[in-house]
Amino acid sequence: MLILLVMLTACTPQEPVPQMRSVMPTVYDVDQVDDPLATGHLLMRAGQYELALRAFTRAYASGQTGPSGQIEAALGTVNARLGRLRAAKRFLEIAVDKAPASVEAWNNLGVVALSMQDLATARNAFQTAFALSSGSNEVARANLARIEELQGDVVPVSDTAHTDLTLVRQGSGRYLLGEGEAE
Repeated sequence: MLILLVMLTACTPQEPVPQMRSVMPTVYDVDQVDDPLATGHLLMRAGQYELALRAFTRAYASGQTGPSGQIEAALGTVNARLGRLRAAKRFLEIAVDKAPASVEAWNNLGVVALSMQDLATARNAFQTAFALSSGSNEVARANLARIEELQGDVVPVSDTAHTDLTLVRQGSGRYLLGEGEAE
């Protein structure tokens, strides 16, 4: 019995075990990153829209340069994902003013306008995106077809009612109206 007690005493530490502290910085500390615009895009892909908004807002406030209209388009897209349609529309309108040749900005403006039930603006934005791509952008083509179907200009291919439309990511900064849950 005495041997068992000695062995148990030898196994228990005499001093407290120091707490392990993580030395890695937090992944989502968007106020400390060097490139908030790039961080915002990564956060968008991860579905972290509030944090992406914070990163894009920081980039916008600091005057970070990028391609003309890029920050405004990003702010518009993230606000749309968060359901803040008025803010999204305002930023996307600024983006298309600054970068009138941006197919993605025009397409996203159309998606937001359609979500706000502004069919005329949505149609114009989708037509502009389609024209700017010389008809080669499949996302613009699909969205233009969708608005025409919703307005009754085209006979629907299916009997499905397209009432639950969402933004569906199709690549870097490109979104397509889709049915059901957003990614």
